[in-house]
Amino acid sequence: MAYAGGWGFQLTCNAGAAVLVAAFLVAKPLRNLRIATVPEFFRKRYNNTILQVIVPLVVIITITAYTVA
Repeated sequence: MAYAGGWGFQLTCNAGAAVLVAAFLVAKPLRNLRIATVPEFFRKRYNNTILQVIVPLVVIITITAYTVA
């Protein structure tokens, strides 16, 4: 199926699995820290202004690629 569907199909399947793993392993610790988004986590953890720009861009690019695929 991946051969017939191409790279988009393969990336979509992998992204779906990654979302499920993240939901089970990452959501509860973030909730305990009262953090709602990944950029908030990096801002609180590293306090770096460059990460405050890079992380949202990576998230937007990843979501765009997932949507297009």
